Amino acid sequence: MAGGFTTEDQIYKGLALGAPYVGMIAIGRAAMAAATVGRQVGEALKKGEVPKGYSRFGSTMGEVFADRRMLKAEYGEEALHLPPGAIGLYSYLNCVSVGLKEFMALNRKFALPYIDREDIIPLTELAAKTTGLATYDELLND
Repeated sequence: MAGGFTTEDQIYKGLALGAPYVGMIAIGRAAMAAATVGRQVGEALKKGEVPKGYSRFGSTMGEVFADRRMLKAEYGEEALHLPPGAIGLYSYLNCVSVGLKEFMALNRKFALPYIDREDIIPLTELAAKTTGLATYDELLND
C-alpha cells in the first residue's frame, strides 16, 4: 500500500486496516524529503555553515548526523564517505522503524503478520461503515 504514509503510526494503521492482504507500506515522498534535506544540510556543513535549527546538535557531520555512528559501527570507515543524503534517508527510516516496533510492542504484536484489523477502532459511524469494523461504543456494548 502507498499514498502519503510518513510516520510510524500511519504505517501501523495502514498495515492493520489492510490486514491480512497488505504486508508492506511504501514510503515515497517522505523518504525523498529526508534524503534531500540530508544532502542540503551536508552541503552547508561542508561550506562551514550550520543551518538554522541544527546548531543545537553541533557543527560537524558526526554531530549533526547522529546515526552516522551506527553506520560506522556497521560499515567501518567506509561510512565516513557516505553521502549526507544517504545518511539522512537512513536516519529517517531508522526512526520510523524503531517507532513502528514500539507501536507493535505496545499492542503485543511482535511480528508483522500479527498486526490485524482489530488493532484499530473507528470512532465514527462513517468510519465504521467504511471499514466494516465495530465502533468503540459497539465494542463496549458487546
